[in-house]
Amino acid sequence: MLDKIRIVKGALGRPLRVERRGLQFHLVLGDRRRTPRSVDPLSVTQMCAELRERLLVHEHDHAAEVMRHLVFVHDVLGRKGWDAIEALPARTIGKALVQAEMLVSQQGSQALTRLIERLRVLKVAADLRDERKAGSHDASDEKSMQVSESTHEDVEDIQRHWGGGLPA
Repeated sequence: MLDKIRIVKGALGRPLRVERRGLQFHLVLGDRRRTPRSVDPLSVTQMCAELRERLLVHEHDHAAEVMRHLVFVHDVLGRKGWDAIEALPARTIGKALVQAEMLVSQQGSQALTRLIERLRVLKVAADLRDERKAGSHDASDEKSMQVSESTHEDVEDIQRHWGGGLPA
């Protein structure tokens, strides 16, 4: 009895969708999980345009040098999209994030705020990726270590050779 109540309660909590099967329409239960929102190309172009404008009117004469990581992220985002930004090193993403936050602190913008939010997520992912790589390199170093048995006399010879004898 309780199982049936849970099933009904679960079904009532799910969203409804209309599906077309052939020539007929059917009302079906939708999936509770929502698909992640994809970033539409228009928002990427808006972000790039806003960022370009901010970098061009930046108070420094040599903003391209001062904000080079953010300029690099702008160029990669405009040409190749978010997938290419995900492949960047964590250090580059982190520096671009700090520079973007500096720009937003001067004057807020919805497009740049969304850019910063996305860069934060990508920075965390890049940090995890780098940690995994470092962990796999450490494990491979341990695999190459060789352990062998030695006698007490071998240890004494090595100690005499290195430090001039055994402690008293």
